[in-house]
Amino acid sequence: MKWKHVGRFQIMTVGLALSLVLLPGWRLARAEEPNYEKSDDFEKSKEEFGREKPPVDVRLGEKKEHHAKPAKERKTPAWLKGKTVGGWGGPTMNYLGLDLDVFEPLTEGRGLNEFHHDTWLIGGMGVGRIGPVRIGGMGFGDSQSQRKTVAGDERKATIDLAGGGGILELEGDLLPKVGLFGGAMLGGGNIRLSARGADLTDQEWDESETFFLAYPYGGLTVKVLPFMRLEATYGWLFFDYSPGGADYAPGPGVKAVDGSLSGAGTAQVRLLFGYETKLK
Repeated sequence: MKWKHVGRFQIMTVGLALSLVLLPGWRLARAEEPNYEKSDDFEKSKEEFGREKPPVDVRLGEKKEHHAKPAKERKTPAWLKGKTVGGWGGPTMNYLGLDLDVFEPLTEGRGLNEFHHDTWLIGGMGVGRIGPVRIGGMGFGDSQSQRKTVAGDERKATIDLAGGGGILELEGDLLPKVGLFGGAMLGGGNIRLSARGADLTDQEWDESETFFLAYPYGGLTVKVLPFMRLEATYGWLFFDYSPGGADYAPGPGVKAVDGSLSGAGTAQVRLLFGYETKLK
């Protein structure tokens, strides 16, 4: 029989016959399988599952409470108790009444205008305070020049002044917002002269002199704000400036200095910023 002559009815008939033959065997196999739900083992497992289980302690170890140690209170040293401590710093300006006529050979002697006698020293300072004592440093300086064309020759003369050192002051309160103080600065100073022109041997010249500087003063403090104060002082700058010799003869018939300087009075204004407090 060829497959193409097999109809749908014949296929259904063969399938039904196979099912009738196989069904009794399948039922027999199912009957032979053990029924676990009706067995004694199943009943015992149900009873054991229903029993209350003892609590399980899953802690790995007893947790210990850690108490942070209180921070040690910083105690103020006995020698600082009740004392005012802090620090101040800021710009300063000095008016120095210095006679600069000794430099006329370098200026008027060469056809230039003389140096201004009004010398303004601009600088700064800073101090730390413990009790009535203030310790720190100060520095200041100024520079001025004269320039002029003489007979077609451009000539110039310059003077640079500088000074600075360590300071020690004692301060006391006069009123809640006003105080008095006195102090001194010990350090060094320098005056440098320079010139330019065809009348000089090398057309350019400069020389400097360094000296010891002492500056005693007294002053008044006005406490404008808790972090700002204005101070005014008056004192005297002591130094010895005595240059000379061939080093101060920059050209034929030209002198740089005629005389010496030994100090002058000076008034100073300070604008200081900082902070201070009284220790308990």
